[in-house]
Amino acid sequence: MVEKVVKSRVVQIDSQKTWNMITSKLMHQTTIPVIMYFTAAWCKPAMTMKPVFEEQAMIHKDTLFLSVDVDDVKGVMKKMQIKAMPTFIMIKLDNKQKGKVMDKVVGANPNEVKKRIAAFIHSAVTSSNSGSCVTNNACSIRVVTVTKNSDCDV
Repeated sequence: MVEKVVKSRVVQIDSQKTWNMITSKLMHQTTIPVIMYFTAAWCKPAMTMKPVFEEQAMIHKDTLFLSVDVDDVKGVMKKMQIKAMPTFIMIKLDNKQKGKVMDKVVGANPNEVKKRIAAFIHSAVTSSNSGSCVTNNACSIRVVTVTKNSDCDV
């Protein structure tokens, strides 16, 4: 039996330099939706969400998926106000939104994460196709909420 090796579509953020390069490049060149997964190797609930995040990256090919280990990039953790893992943050990096957080899920809840990612991507595509978020209110429907299910505090 031959096993097929699938390359990950998730970009690993392993340093402040990598974070700065990716976010500054995206801010000026694209309006792609971005989903960030904040994790830690020692946090079992965060580790259980890794395959879910990888799966979502394979499904949503027009979205950038970033994985950030909080122990590797503490500055990013502080900047994004991460208090527990796993945390999933959905942002739109563009000149209008300036990297505004559109949605946030805290906790290991696979169904909720999948649902919120799909809704975020749908609203991002809708707003990109029909003008700015301000014009059609597509972005204002995303509410930052916290869903806690066995998470790890920082």
